[in-house]
Amino acid sequence: MNSTRKTLATVVAILAVTCAFHAQDIVKTVSVDVDIVLIPTTVTNERGQYVSGLEKKHFQVFEDRVEQEIVYFSTEDAPMSLGIVLDSSGSMNPIMDPARRNSGACLNMGTEEDEYFLIVFSDKLKVNTDFTTDLRKLRAQMLTVNSKGSTALYDAIYAGLAKVRDGSNPRKALVVVSDGYDNSSRYTGKNVREALKETDVQLYLIGNEGDGALTALAESSGGRALSPRGRTFELGNICNEIVKNLKNQYLVGYKSTNDARDGKWRNVRVRLDPPNNVKLNTRWRTGYYARNDNP
Repeated sequence: MNSTRKTLATVVAILAVTCAFHAQDIVKTVSVDVDIVLIPTTVTNERGQYVSGLEKKHFQVFEDRVEQEIVYFSTEDAPMSLGIVLDSSGSMNPIMDPARRNSGACLNMGTEEDEYFLIVFSDKLKVNTDFTTDLRKLRAQMLTVNSKGSTALYDAIYAGLAKVRDGSNPRKALVVVSDGYDNSSRYTGKNVREALKETDVQLYLIGNEGDGALTALAESSGGRALSPRGRTFELGNICNEIVKNLKNQYLVGYKSTNDARDGKWRNVRVRLDPPNNVKLNTRWRTGYYARNDNP
């Protein structure tokens, strides 16, 4: 646990600056029809390297087993709306001092196109900032964090999802940094699962290795659960991996042939037909709730 906490200290300290630094290159905006279903899709080879250069013709999208016509396809970088949810419960106490020291240097690079917010929690939300492009505000908030209390992890994720879904940018992600288990939430794992399904947000987890249900949720959203102790993601490489994932996605869009606005869940599957039949791995958002005109 001590090794994990020390690693998490480094991860927390470089998380925001890594995202903001890479986001300097993200200057293009995406404008699409509100009725288009957008599916962020990540393609990697057998070595885990991101694969670029694919075209629309290499993708097929199915909704509830019915093939859909792809009407939007983009590999361009787009501005991000990114939320950081930081656990400050008592179990995080050993790493809070280094996290505070380093965060000042990390939260100093941003662009006008990208927006961020910070949620800090223990048994309740301690900090819940609005979206901002001024990272100095987040730096000031993070410097006041003290670690104590129990862990209302589900409540914090639920609040983060509610906020990031209102972000103004086409790419939306929530990064949750926690070393513990939920032991103090009003909301349940089921509540979080339903909330995530109702958004186009990608969920990333850092450090929480014991909650398999949350890991499954992150993967179903197109995000990932990353471990500081994993051989592939040592130390600060975790944050780089998250940014690379967001920056190397294909954005595939279609208008559903099912025009029923019944609020029901639609399963989505992406099939890849790569050139030369190269074996590739694909991750995508696995579904969405249809609009409900009769709530």
